[in-house]
Amino acid sequence: MSRAISMPVTQVRLTNVAIVKLKKAGKRFEIACYKNMALNWRNGVETDIGEVLQTDSVFANVSKGVVAKDADLLKAFGTTDHAACALKILNSGQLQVSDKERAAQLETMFHDIATIVASKTINPESGRPYPVAVIERAMSDAHVSVRAEKAAKMQALEVIRVLQERIPIERARLRIRVAAPLEVLPFLEAAIAEAVPSAEVERTENSGDGIAALIVLILPASYRVVEDLVTAKLDMGAALTVVDQGVADAGGAAAASSGGASAADAGDAIIGDALRLRASMEGSVSPDAAAAEAAGMGLSRVYVAGAAAAAAAAAGGAAAAEAGPPAAGSAGGFACTKCAGAGFATREAYREHFRSDWHRVNLKRGMRKLEPLSEAEWTGLSDEERARAMISEDAAS
Repeated sequence: MSRAISMPVTQVRLTNVAIVKLKKAGKRFEIACYKNMALNWRNGVETDIGEVLQTDSVFANVSKGVVAKDADLLKAFGTTDHAACALKILNSGQLQVSDKERAAQLETMFHDIATIVASKTINPESGRPYPVAVIERAMSDAHVSVRAEKAAKMQALEVIRVLQERIPIERARLRIRVAAPLEVLPFLEAAIAEAVPSAEVERTENSGDGIAALIVLILPASYRVVEDLVTAKLDMGAALTVVDQGVADAGGAAAASSGGASAADAGDAIIGDALRLRASMEGSVSPDAAAAEAAGMGLSRVYVAGAAAAAAAAAGGAAAAEAGPPAAGSAGGFACTKCAGAGFATREAYREHFRSDWHRVNLKRGMRKLEPLSEAEWTGLSDEERARAMISEDAAS
């Protein structure tokens, strides 16, 4: 008797299988797909069915290799074409998802939700949007759970309500355009002002053909009210369009970017907000830890001091908090992050400062990792010493 082990030569082993199941007409049907591909097919990423299905055959049991009977397919799907039946199962069947696939899917959705929240909200204290990383951290601290079966936008609206209980955050305003004939627009403007007291008219546009438009800032919750007012005037030529779904405070943004301020200044301001937020959320953060984290991010010396001051203030250290720079747009005016102690009451003075020799010298000194000159030190220099300082800094850079 031969001791040779005979292996079946008519079987095709299916490996790396993800099974999609569907129960219909009292029978269970299964198809064999490649892992990750079924999700890509449903999301529209993959359009080639041949890259999704390992075989066109429809099975009663994939693991045992039992192919579904034609009579069962005809009863359930109205056809015996395995390819057509497999497509229906792929689109509407129950998908087998591995732990790693599910974790990756939830991680992606978590980031998508945080991105939507960041695009639709602002920090009411600074008027600027939060970085996505700050929103993700706040979501983690609030123990927000992501549901894969629910749309990311719907979950983002729920997350905003949750975060409002923990951090200073509010919905960004909408910028809308209300167009109407010249004789109708004043009545619409008055009606909007009466129905939505918080509405702010930015400007009026006149196209010159008898049609004018109002550019208005409103809260998202007021959109339906304005829409109803405009709808009532549709027969008179009124129209409503959304220009921008997330309007940040122009004043807050200008404080970091106007007058020739560099993009690094604006980035410092945003990350400084993030560090101050973290310090307010975690009173246990020490000033040294906050300063070290800010320095590790490559922030300017002023914001390193500001991070330490914010952490000290959150822990109750009022004396250390005085070391922080004044926030742009606050009661103390506008602050330059490159010139120590430089605060300005008006935006015009703030812009003019960026054209000054004092600011230019401090920019050069910052590039060389030197301490900035204070206003007292700069004003104490003679004209000759100032000129010599500018020449030496230009030569060094």
